[in-house]
Amino acid sequence: MRSSAFLFFLMPIFIACSRGPSPEQAQEWLTEPESWRLKEVSVNGSPVYRDGKVIEQFGGLTFNRYMKSVIFHPDGKFEGSFEGDSKVYQFSWIAEQEQVIVRDTLPNSGIWRIPYRSLSPKGFDMETETNAYDPPNPTRIRLQFTAGSNP
Repeated sequence: MRSSAFLFFLMPIFIACSRGPSPEQAQEWLTEPESWRLKEVSVNGSPVYRDGKVIEQFGGLTFNRYMKSVIFHPDGKFEGSFEGDSKVYQFSWIAEQEQVIVRDTLPNSGIWRIPYRSLSPKGFDMETETNAYDPPNPTRIRLQFTAGSNP
């Protein structure tokens, strides 16, 4: 009986510690670094890019269009340039209750999610799911970013 009462009192502490940041904390963390550097790209759970190098996957999808670094502006603007393209692309971002959403400024375009469980002051994972690469099968893409600009 004593152990169950003890666990009952510890439960709120465990719950509080397992939550991600608040939307305000997420905004602060994302806008703090000058930029975020792409560390890894995974497609359907398999890494296809890591630390500046493409990782070939036999029979797998290739993912060769990516932004090496991105910037979150406090006004809700998200920007970056694709590898090999000097044009700066702008998107919008918003910190919601459970995640950050990054979307194109065009209506009905895809969205990327940054779940708070993956967000820290040092890095984050950005995730999406699309049918564009292997219709009709869904493709899950995860981009892992760390604070700091590319070398």
